[in-house]
Amino acid sequence: MNKIAVWVEQGLTWLGMSGSIMSIVSHIIMVLVAIIAAWLSYSICRRIIIPIVRRLTMKTEVSWDEILLNEDVLKSACQIVPAVVIWDVLPMVFDEFPFVQMLLERATAIYITVMATRTAIVFINSFKDLEGERRTSTQQYFHSFCGVLKIVMMFIAAIIVIAIVINKNP
Repeated sequence: MNKIAVWVEQGLTWLGMSGSIMSIVSHIIMVLVAIIAAWLSYSICRRIIIPIVRRLTMKTEVSWDEILLNEDVLKSACQIVPAVVIWDVLPMVFDEFPFVQMLLERATAIYITVMATRTAIVFINSFKDLEGERRTSTQQYFHSFCGVLKIVMMFIAAIIVIAIVINKNP
């Protein structure tokens, strides 16, 4: 990304820009590059990685991997990837604006926390497909345990989000 920043600044200098206008336009271009990188990472994950994982799970003889790594779980996991790209790029884009960088880092951390929790809940929901048609007492216990596990995960995620907002260690 630093190479891109240098290339952008050289291009803007070549176009005759200088001073504060060049800084503003450079930051706008870097933000656009970050957005495009995040979109590309999501597209690659969604259009390449998900079909590869689905084909691999279909080729195995066991059926539990197809249920646990179903389309919903994989799509939910792919929504985390662009946020990780943005998280990685933020310090390079907003190095001159620490307050904006801090706000965007917190917003990105909250998004990653919420989406990771959502992915885990979707993953836990996929356990229901492992059950047979007839529900035994053991399956009912397992179903109740999954519900409690989802509640605990949401509670922990809420604590983490609040800690991120107030900038304290959870």
